Amino acid sequence: MSASVILCAAALALMLSPYAIIIGLCAAAVSRRRERGEEARRGDRAATVSVIVCFSHEDVAELSRCVGSLSLALRDGDEAIFVADHAKPETVRWLKEAILARKGVRLVENEGRKGKKMAQAQGVALAKSRIVLCADADCAFGDGCVDAVRRAAPAKGGFLLLLPVMMEG
Repeated sequence: MSASVILCAAALALMLSPYAIIIGLCAAAVSRRRERGEEARRGDRAATVSVIVCFSHEDVAELSRCVGSLSLALRDGDEAIFVADHAKPETVRWLKEAILARKGVRLVENEGRKGKKMAQAQGVALAKSRIVLCADADCAFGDGCVDAVRRAAPAKGGFLLLLPVMMEG
């Protein structure tokens, strides 16, 4: 072999070796990211969710739609915390009876008027899960809503989502 062929082969090897290293590092990073993603997805499926529902002037019909749709959306280990802030007595009585036999559902009654933000803060403080959803009592939870949030939440750390008020008309 001539010196120029050896020199060209050596130069080619030197030129390609950084690319080989970069390609190897990228492949390793993608593999690690894929593994972390699979762990996160497994974690998200197993994560529990706390749903905070504050209510005040809503009537039984509005609240029953919320309770019914939320019951279908929650899984074992999830919880729902209803916070009554100067609510109608008949609505509070109905809710007490409606949630009596439901696992993971509780009612917190505020004395006096604290306001929606304080009621939400109270519910969040009582939440056991790191993923917390806050909703209004006139909201209905669509099929897969809570599971979608469960999957979208980061694998670690807290996650708070305030759901929008349902608009009609």
